[in-house]
Amino acid sequence: MYKRPSRSERSKGLQKTDNKYKSQGHPLQTALSSLPQLAISLAILFMIVVTNTSNQQPNLLWLTIASAGSLCLGSVFIYLQINNANYKDWKEHSWTRQAIQIASIAFVITIPSSHIALWPIYGWTTPFVVIPAFVTIFTCLHIGTTFLS
Repeated sequence: MYKRPSRSERSKGLQKTDNKYKSQGHPLQTALSSLPQLAISLAILFMIVVTNTSNQQPNLLWLTIASAGSLCLGSVFIYLQINNANYKDWKEHSWTRQAIQIASIAFVITIPSSHIALWPIYGWTTPFVVIPAFVTIFTCLHIGTTFLS
């Protein structure tokens, strides 16, 4: 029967390299590989916003809650990127675990509140606005923080 090697056995088998970009890739390559994702999400947003004919206003209370949650998510993302968080061992690092828990709570609050806020404007196409908007925001944050490490 196969026995999975322990963490220490796996780390013994790995050889250290001097190239710091070996595992993650060069920051420029990472930023350029994110550009198609950004272009597609922006194209979807542009198409939906241009074809919208509603004169309704968003629900400002829920829009404020969604904006605060998005700001919290972005702040946690930047904090983790600046501190070079190790996402593979997030259970062992208390500050990474706490930041991920804060981001999870903010995400659970942000997604429903953004749907409620934008529902009067976009109706059933609201998910097609909210999801590309989050992809666009986090792709821009990812591109902006690739050169920090």
